[in-house]
Amino acid sequence: MQDQLIDFINNELLAERGISIGPDDELLLSGHLDSMAIFQLVAFIEGDLGLAVPAQDITVENFRTATVISQYLARL
Repeated sequence: MQDQLIDFINNELLAERGISIGPDDELLLSGHLDSMAIFQLVAFIEGDLGLAVPAQDITVENFRTATVISQYLARL
């Protein structure tokens, strides 16, 4: 699942900016992803991965890095 997240982030959210992230790169605090990109990521998680993400769980703590997101999703 982590690889799918990284691929989506790199290919869909960051490709136009010419940057890519690894599993433990900061997503929000670094400014790589803004709030619109997070909502696109949540839509990918819900649509392609089939997992429901409650609005109250969309936090910096749960979406800090691809590793952290994967760990959060494993708990759903």
